[in-house]
Amino acid sequence: MAKIPKQQLVIKLMSDCKRNGNWDIFAYQTDQMENTKKGSGLYWILFILSVIAFFWLYGVIGGVCILVLPFICTFFAKALNIM
Repeated sequence: MAKIPKQQLVIKLMSDCKRNGNWDIFAYQTDQMENTKKGSGLYWILFILSVIAFFWLYGVIGGVCILVLPFICTFFAKALNIM
């Protein structure tokens, strides 16, 4: 069985619902996926630690503090459940 990428699966589900007129099933599935509880406390802690590391590196090394920015952005997005 071939794996279907997530984007194609959602598009396929939406096109099937449009064709059959079953929008209720699709809405239930997306509501159920969005309502799953995800722990974000660890990501908030990691975000704060990476911001502290950013300012510490800025004080010690200067321009190399940019290397911490991907961690700051990633942990902030995960803490807000964007990713």
